[in-house]
Amino acid sequence: MERQALLNLMNTWTYVFDEGNDINRIIYSHAKKIEVKSKARGISIKYVCEGEETYLFEGKKFVVRPGQFLVINHDRDVHIKLKSKKDVKGICLYLDPMLLKQWDQYQQMNDRQALDRPFDLPTHESECRESLFPSSIGPLARYLHYINHHKTQFNTVESSTMFYNLSDLMWQHDREQKRRVANIQASKASTREELHRRLRLSLEYIHSNLNQKLLIRDIAKAAMLSEFHFLRTFKQCYGLSPNQYLTKVRMERAANLLKHRPHLSVKDIADQCGYQDLHYFSKTFKKTYGITPSAFRA
Repeated sequence: MERQALLNLMNTWTYVFDEGNDINRIIYSHAKKIEVKSKARGISIKYVCEGEETYLFEGKKFVVRPGQFLVINHDRDVHIKLKSKKDVKGICLYLDPMLLKQWDQYQQMNDRQALDRPFDLPTHESECRESLFPSSIGPLARYLHYINHHKTQFNTVESSTMFYNLSDLMWQHDREQKRRVANIQASKASTREELHRRLRLSLEYIHSNLNQKLLIRDIAKAAMLSEFHFLRTFKQCYGLSPNQYLTKVRMERAANLLKHRPHLSVKDIADQCGYQDLHYFSKTFKKTYGITPSAFRA
């Protein structure tokens, strides 16, 4: 079992669990070296806080770094590798696929059906989109941040509720990915999937280099697309141009730093968000939030 094998190799770990279901649990890990081949039990979300972890399954290799999370479906044969001089810190969340199936079925019911058939069991399979995602985008990512920062504060009721929240957010996340793929204009479904995969590479590049000067040609190159193809497809998928998206995430980072890093000057925050011109940073921030950075912090 993947979970127990991991526990045997970790230097330190902590459970947060749902007493009513032994699949639903969270492992907070510290480890320098792990190598495990096993079958995953439950839909799992691999979230890295520090360092990096490597996962191999279905003939694919995924390296999970800070700012990313990986989704793996139930019953996959997974090879996990970790080797580092420093402790790699991460979270493994295991979610009973039945919860996701129940949530998916509930979403397809009308109000009357939900009242008349409250205990119906799912009649169809429900799997998640397996891939690597930025952990700075969307409500699921924000909930992973919340779980990471409040790991010592859950009681039994809260931890049980947590897995229902995760089912809801996982369902929303998966539906949003499918919607984005459907918005990409290509004749074949396989082409849309490949374009979506490449666009996620561009997001990873953007989020990893927010403090740098970013050029469209470099972002397009990270996505392995021509500039024209990248610009057109990015807007189809995300509803914003790359420049609009970049400004949005930079402003979100700036707001977060202003709120939670009082020791940093506005100039330091501008630099960390990729703005060398303080006046332009302040002007962009005010246009976004309606007040200056200094007033936002006050």
